[in-house]
Amino acid sequence: MQQKMEELTKVNEALVLENSVLRAKLNATEAMPIVYQGDEEDFYPDEIKDMILAALDEALTNIEATTRRADVLEDVLENNQYQHLNEKRKQRVKAMFKGDKNLNGAVKQELLDLEISISEDGKHYKLTYKDDPRYMITIAKTPSDNRAGNNCAALINKTMM
Repeated sequence: MQQKMEELTKVNEALVLENSVLRAKLNATEAMPIVYQGDEEDFYPDEIKDMILAALDEALTNIEATTRRADVLEDVLENNQYQHLNEKRKQRVKAMFKGDKNLNGAVKQELLDLEISISEDGKHYKLTYKDDPRYMITIAKTPSDNRAGNNCAALINKTMM
């Protein structure tokens, strides 16, 4: 009982410290969140924030420049350190499949580095992002055309990035 109580006391102290750090961060800023995050969790740091900022950046390209809406979107983008993280990941996927249509060892390792698991299923590979079955694609082990690598990269980027 004594050992369990000591363990729980340590956990409680850690949570109290974490809580005070979070309160200090919250009190240090005057900024208020525009949107509250839902139940989806980041697969890598700042993933969801980057996706939302990318959507705003894309929307900004379709808005007339001298409008209130454009000014608001530009302000949000400027004040949220849009880092283009997702776009960098997409470019990495395109580069790994450029000129190659097979999943060789180097490509497999890069996919694993992006947390895309690979399983073999007969004549196909199944690629799954972060072991989440919602983000699974199937590609041929022996592709039939010279655009297979580009098509695979596009499918990964569309489904997983």
